[in-house]
Amino acid sequence: MRPSGLRISPMLVALGFMLAGLASALAAAEPPAEATSAAAPDAVPSIVVTARKTEEVLQDVPLAVTHRTQEQLRDAVLDTVEDLQQTAPGLYIRPASGQGTALIFQMRGQTQFDTLGTLDPAVAVYQDQLYLARPFGTNLSFVDVKDVQVLRGPQGTLFGRNTTGGAILLTTRDPELSAWGGSIRTGISSDDRITATGIVNVPLQRDHWALRVVGQRTRADGYAVDQTNDQDLGNEHNQLLRVKSLWRPNASFSLALTGEVIDIDERNGPAELAFAAQTRFADTNGDGTPETPVDGIARLIVASASQGADTIDNYVGAPYRAQNDPGTDLESSARVRLWSAIAKWERAWGRIQLILGRRDTDDVANTIDFDSTPYPIIGTQLLADYLEHSAELQLTGQAFEHLQWAAGVYGFKEKASESTDSRITGSANVSDFNGDARAESFGVYTQGSYRFTDQLGLTLGLRYSSDDKSLLSRNRVGNAPEGLRCAVPGVAVDAPCARRFDNDSDRLNYLVGLDYRLHDGVMLYSTLTTGYRAGGQNLRGLSEETFAPFKPEDVTQIEIGAKTEFLRGKLRANLALYRTHSDDVQRSILLRVDGFTSTFTGNIAEVVTHGGELELSAYPLPSLELGASLGIVRPRYERYVDFTGIDRSGEEFAGIPQAHYTLSVAHTRRLAHADWRNSLNWSWRDEVYNAQANIRGFAPNEQDAAERALTQPSLGLLGARSALEFRNGLGLAIWGRNLTDEEYATGGLGFNGLGIAVRFPQPDRQVGVDVSYRF
Repeated sequence: MRPSGLRISPMLVALGFMLAGLASALAAAEPPAEATSAAAPDAVPSIVVTARKTEEVLQDVPLAVTHRTQEQLRDAVLDTVEDLQQTAPGLYIRPASGQGTALIFQMRGQTQFDTLGTLDPAVAVYQDQLYLARPFGTNLSFVDVKDVQVLRGPQGTLFGRNTTGGAILLTTRDPELSAWGGSIRTGISSDDRITATGIVNVPLQRDHWALRVVGQRTRADGYAVDQTNDQDLGNEHNQLLRVKSLWRPNASFSLALTGEVIDIDERNGPAELAFAAQTRFADTNGDGTPETPVDGIARLIVASASQGADTIDNYVGAPYRAQNDPGTDLESSARVRLWSAIAKWERAWGRIQLILGRRDTDDVANTIDFDSTPYPIIGTQLLADYLEHSAELQLTGQAFEHLQWAAGVYGFKEKASESTDSRITGSANVSDFNGDARAESFGVYTQGSYRFTDQLGLTLGLRYSSDDKSLLSRNRVGNAPEGLRCAVPGVAVDAPCARRFDNDSDRLNYLVGLDYRLHDGVMLYSTLTTGYRAGGQNLRGLSEETFAPFKPEDVTQIEIGAKTEFLRGKLRANLALYRTHSDDVQRSILLRVDGFTSTFTGNIAEVVTHGGELELSAYPLPSLELGASLGIVRPRYERYVDFTGIDRSGEEFAGIPQAHYTLSVAHTRRLAHADWRNSLNWSWRDEVYNAQANIRGFAPNEQDAAERALTQPSLGLLGARSALEFRNGLGLAIWGRNLTDEEYATGGLGFNGLGIAVRFPQPDRQVGVDVSYRF
């Protein structure tokens, strides 16, 4: 049974009736139908995207791109980057296992399951053209966002490394040079969640210089409870401050400066104990009697600690009521500081852009009690700091009337310091994975699109990239009573426990594309493109073999698609079909080395993925907007042999729903003094296996049960919003998420020797009310 989180429901219901009554009253004064329909759009709006580093109309871009404005995100009740999975086909996003400040991205079957500083994601996230290398703090709120673009498929030529699945481009609003204004918004919702947002736009020199200041503060009690320590779990204490300056002294030059601070201080959501194996013994001394437990150890710990008065079965299947170790605070925090400068020069032949950025993510702390019992079975604590610098010189323009081109040079540096302290089986088995990582990346690229005729176009792109990475490891392991010993191989007994590991790599990626316009409103295209995910080191190595660096993961994709508009622009249908071949696929596997278990990454797989995506937008009536999307992903292992030589090619793919569709509807009614907008959004996805290759150590007769516990069944989520926007700037809205109150989990882990499987439940139904004022 879930804890009571909807403490404001009577007020919400009352306010809902007030909104409905007010709308009915105003409807009596509604102007004639002719006037309302004349002011509303009667076709799908033209969309401008920057998927190829320059402004282009979406229907003219031979790439699979999903575009959403802030208004569309608000209609669908999508508040953060994680929510994008409910509107973009082929995209699946979940919080990292037990971590409230980091996200795991999957697109077109490409993903990375871990968040270590020596690993890189398969989907790149950009904010205002600045690459966000680490997932901590990427679950950004859509506050004062202009739009979001989801580029699906490898983006190896224009965006470079770590875009094998695609890229997400988040663009915030620039200051307005000529208008003073802003807005305030406050909202209250389930779990006593209170959000306050303020935006102020100030022209300092009219038409030439302006500032835009954005602040948001969120407080929430949490959607679950730790009964042992009487603490809310999944609570929020977060704040954001963004200051943007735009200086445009003349028509040909502009300089945009951004400073942003994000403070995240919350407790993790609960880990649900989903499965507990029966104890299994092995005959280790060869006397014919099994006496050493090899599975179900967690069951023995509970029985021993309680002297037989308790059993682990009492804690299985309690998703929202955890009972963590006494004195445990499941903190999850991060401090993100971002600075960027973008200088633009408009020339007769095109545009020059210089993009400089720094992102400092420090005070990252994350404590997890995986077993969610009051007994010390397994838990970890992560402490980390990350510092990123990047610079890009970008040139775009047109030549010979028929050639559109882009070229640039990119440089990136990162420093990461991480320490993960893991304690297993009552703190007797302790590991301290501690290291400093360095990464330097350089890239130079060029891409051009040439139109032979009005109908036929050719696109060619090329990028050279190089990566240099190093790791200084100080790993130690041991048993609590005896203390820790150095686990770094090749270190002398009397020397400091530290050793450096280095590796470097380079890649040449390309894109070849053809597009053909049958007539106005119909374009067909085909592309052959490549991309790669950078290699790296194993931060959690315990032997010479497990410290071995892994190589980049290479991806080649063939895509065919169509961009179409029908019925005089009232219906838009965009289709993409693709085949992706991934070689040297990076997979992380749980291995036991010298009695200690950890995850290690290697190039141990080859994967072929087939899939397709369809997006529909329609305006059947001037006041009615309809949307739908469908995504199909079908991955298959061509080869998957793990570190121990076991063939695992028949296993399920984790974190990849093979089907996903969305439906949306929004209706606007113009009243005498307000616009009344009502919207619904339905998002359904196929079942998802939440953990990969972590159950092989279970007894054969229990593997099926563990796999079921780690599989999230197919799921549909319903969101709705009803809002009144008055002419005087006042706004009132009532909204709901997961209105059918589905119980579901994202992410999961199987701990073989302990004999337990855990998953991470997500919030239940949420409803809320927002009040805003524009000035």
